[in-house]
Amino acid sequence: MTVVTSSASYAAPNSVAGVVIPDSKLAREVTELVRDSESPLLFHHSSRVYYWGALTGKRRRLRFDPELLYAGAMFHDMGLTPAHASAHERFEVDSANAARDFLRSHGIAERETETGILELFEPDQHFVQGRRRAWVREQGKAERGRCA
Repeated sequence: MTVVTSSASYAAPNSVAGVVIPDSKLAREVTELVRDSESPLLFHHSSRVYYWGALTGKRRRLRFDPELLYAGAMFHDMGLTPAHASAHERFEVDSANAARDFLRSHGIAERETETGILELFEPDQHFVQGRRRAWVREQGKAERGRCA
C-alpha cells in the first residue's frame, strides 16, 4: 500500500482495492481544504466514505465521476467544522452548501454540482426533496429571466 502524506497525522492510503483518489488539481485542492478544515479523524472518515462509495459503485457496475464523488465524500461532514457551520442550518445543509460553493468556484457546472449534492444526501429524503424543489424553482426563475 502506498501512502501519501504531508503530515504524519494525515497519512492516508492513496489506493484501496484498486480505487484511487483522483489525480487532478480539483481533487488536490479538495484534499488540502478538508485537511486544513477538519480533524484527522473526520478527514480519514471522509476518505473512507469515498473509498466505500467508489467500491460500491464499481461492484454495482455504476457509472460515476470519481472526482465529483471524491469532492462529495470529502465535503459530506464539512458542516461540522466551525468554519462551515451556520447557526440556522443542519450540518448536512452546511456541508452541501460548502461543497456547492467550492465546486462552483472551480467552474463545475451548476447541474453537476446540484446532482452531486443531491446524491450525497439521498438517504435524507426530506432534505433531498426540499433541495430539489428549491433547485427547480431557481432554474425556472432563471429560465423565465432569459426568455424575458
